[in-house]
Amino acid sequence: MPIFKYIILVMTLLLAQQKKVIIPSIKPDIINSSIDSLMKSQISLSREYHLESFNIDSNQSIYKIIDNQKIADSLILFTDSNINKHIQNRILKPYRNIPVGEQYFDIGKKLVSRYYFMNNIPKYDFGLFDNKYLASLITINPNFNNYFSGIFGVSQKNDILKFVGQLDLDFENFIGEAEQIKIFWQRNEILSQKIVLDTFFPHPFRFFFGLHWILDHEIYKGFYISKENSLLLNTYLPLLNNFQIGYNKGEVLATELGKENGYKSLVFNAFTIVSLFDNRNQRLQPTTGKLFKIKFDGGWDNNSTFINSEIYYISFFHIINNSYLKLQYLSKGISYFKELVPKSRYILLGGSSTLRGFQEQEFSLTQYQVFTLEYLIQQKLPMQLKVFIDMGSKYFNPFEKTMVGYGFGINQINDNSIISMDYAIGNSIKSIGKIHIKWLTRF
Repeated sequence: MPIFKYIILVMTLLLAQQKKVIIPSIKPDIINSSIDSLMKSQISLSREYHLESFNIDSNQSIYKIIDNQKIADSLILFTDSNINKHIQNRILKPYRNIPVGEQYFDIGKKLVSRYYFMNNIPKYDFGLFDNKYLASLITINPNFNNYFSGIFGVSQKNDILKFVGQLDLDFENFIGEAEQIKIFWQRNEILSQKIVLDTFFPHPFRFFFGLHWILDHEIYKGFYISKENSLLLNTYLPLLNNFQIGYNKGEVLATELGKENGYKSLVFNAFTIVSLFDNRNQRLQPTTGKLFKIKFDGGWDNNSTFINSEIYYISFFHIINNSYLKLQYLSKGISYFKELVPKSRYILLGGSSTLRGFQEQEFSLTQYQVFTLEYLIQQKLPMQLKVFIDMGSKYFNPFEKTMVGYGFGINQINDNSIISMDYAIGNSIKSIGKIHIKWLTRF
């Protein structure tokens, strides 16, 4: 059969284990029901229950559990996506020499955390071929997203309408390597633009590790031009989940206007480490699961050393029926050890992606944290309603001089597109409301 071209032959091992179970009855129907429930609660192809003894006075039966755990002779991966064979072999590798049973689910959870395109634990089926060899059929449903999206923001300041725009182009598994290629462009006002090229390969050139390259180019209000280049190696570690380590190099070129306003040119180099855990049920419109990311940059800028940090956390909770609660926390900060942080390295805050109800990049800070509380209602029709509140602060105490944005939104969802519209207003006296419109088209 053609599907057996993916078969990986392994040695057959028998691992004998013995346990006991006490059933508080000697009635055959109760015993049969209890054993049937035990067998359904465990994944095992070879578990047997042997009567060891029974006691009429105590009304109990003792059964010995014999589990001759068996390792599959063949592993078969089935998927409806065009993933190259060496990527499939990497997914199958953890199942080799592992007895069929609960350990399969443990491996499945790790795969969901390791590979961005796996949002669900694989499905398992077992069968015999040639009437004596055991085969494990492992089915995965990769969630690759190829789409074009844009965000359009409208606000009013001094009786003048202000428009901001953002475009995203995302290619995934375009060449069968389970790769991600993202192109991001943002324009805010006339003299502010940002372009990012983000490329990730989980196993380039058949390596066991992944490769992540990020190129970031930005112009900020005509004050400076920044360029940043990051190259990271990616692997999976049991405690750190998706772990990345690499090198980051960048420079800032201050314009004459920028120098007049306190900005200066500089060059910086840093080592970067990232830990990422993500088990959300999907990436575009999730309703369950968690995401946790922590990132540190440590390096030098001329004669000074610095550290740059980021913490990002998202969690979803099912409330009742089709309603969900989303909790989100975002924190960023930069610190120099021998001098004040240069203005050209300040972190920008505000807008649809960080603090709704405020202008894009309205705040320029050395550190900030933003708490988000969002209540989602999933309608029977392809529609999602939400109300939200964003609370941001530049202080360690998140309730000190808090910047608050709150509002409501609606998402229209179908198989080929997502249209989202949010209205938010901030607690600043300058804020009179802002509309964020986002559309996404799959291809």
